[in-house]
Amino acid sequence: MTEKKQISAESQIKNIARRIRKILQDSGGYNPRIGYHIDTVASDIVVYRRIRSELLAPDSKMARVEITDAGNERVKTNPLIMEFREQSKVVMKGLDLLTMNIKSNKVKSEVKSALAEFMEAMKEEEDD
Repeated sequence: MTEKKQISAESQIKNIARRIRKILQDSGGYNPRIGYHIDTVASDIVVYRRIRSELLAPDSKMARVEITDAGNERVKTNPLIMEFREQSKVVMKGLDLLTMNIKSNKVKSEVKSALAEFMEAMKEEEDD
């Protein structure tokens, strides 16, 4: 059984930012002025991944039972679900602003294929 190597959040952010920069450079959409935005989107992606991992952990529950002050049981949805949805929107908006989202009106065909490669590489990185 192999253990997953833990990569620091800072390393993950740098790797994702580097990949985004390369995709944008290869497609002609890179401008050094967007460096901070790229780092922000990379950070957002790392946060998204962490929330998703926590939510999908084997011991994670989709709902929890709470006892009210009156002693009654109340079922509440796991708050991570809403956090996950909100962070997903943040990531998609950031990618859209970088013209790396399919829905972006500015996306060039090269960026679309580069985005597909980027998403595949992210999936492979998660599977490692």
